[in-house]
Amino acid sequence: MVFYSLDLMFVVLDLVDLQRLTDNIEYCSNLQSIAFCPVNINSFNPNSRREEVKYIPIILQKITSSSITDIIIVVSADSVAAFDVFNWVSITKILGQKKYANLRRITIDNVNEDLVAKAKKTIAKKLKRLLVRHPSVEIVISHDKERWRMSQI
Repeated sequence: MVFYSLDLMFVVLDLVDLQRLTDNIEYCSNLQSIAFCPVNINSFNPNSRREEVKYIPIILQKITSSSITDIIIVVSADSVAAFDVFNWVSITKILGQKKYANLRRITIDNVNEDLVAKAKKTIAKKLKRLLVRHPSVEIVISHDKERWRMSQI
């Protein structure tokens, strides 16, 4: 598995071979965007939620590309409280590293339309330290389900 020239990488969390991915992701020096999908954080199974999202900080830490501009997390969430399952402290610490200096956007996509405003406020609060340090980073919360349909095939 060679990733040398990838600009965009999709990480399908329920299929990920973490060891193999993290052994190879450091060679992807041109990576500009990474999308994690699908991330099921619905409240009906909290243990599986933790299992899926725990890989996100591990993968973000292993990335060596300093060209990352976009991080996308495609979710399935039934409440704003479901976002508490993410390790926001760890994510904030990792994204504050020098290699993420070009980060411009963190997109949480596929959010239920009625949760978008509350989710944006909650996630901005969780990432406050990062946003203070890097004010150019934009938090985008979207409910565009069609965009990611191909990634779930």
